Amino acid sequence: MPIWTYFYLGCLVAASIYLMVTVRPLSIWRAAGELFSVFSYVAIFTISYERIHLVYPVMTATILLCYTLLWGVFGYKEHYSFYWMPAVDFAKTLELGKDESFEDAALSIKIIKSVSIVLIVLLVSPLFYVYSRMF
Repeated sequence: MPIWTYFYLGCLVAASIYLMVTVRPLSIWRAAGELFSVFSYVAIFTISYERIHLVYPVMTATILLCYTLLWGVFGYKEHYSFYWMPAVDFAKTLELGKDESFEDAALSIKIIKSVSIVLIVLLVSPLFYVYSRMF
């Protein structure tokens, strides 16, 4: 495996540890789901770079990829209200500072949403690249 994959997987493991330490209350289901999600990421990389030889590598990797995507959506669905709510409505729920106007808050929220979506795509794209190597 290339060096960048070790760095990428190390960042994913560190992020998973961070989530399990900071999310309170941590249920057994959240911990198990997060651990299996990280295991799925590592398994997809090792299957793609043929470190593990399986009878059906594409099917196994597809099942693991589906799990990681579903865990990302359903495991953290309570955090997505920020994305589904329009920026103007979300700005109404915030406390504004003395020097901040409502329009500035709405614009800031739009910028934060856009940047975070780009970051999410950039963080997940290596997984899709490695998965596509199997075809």
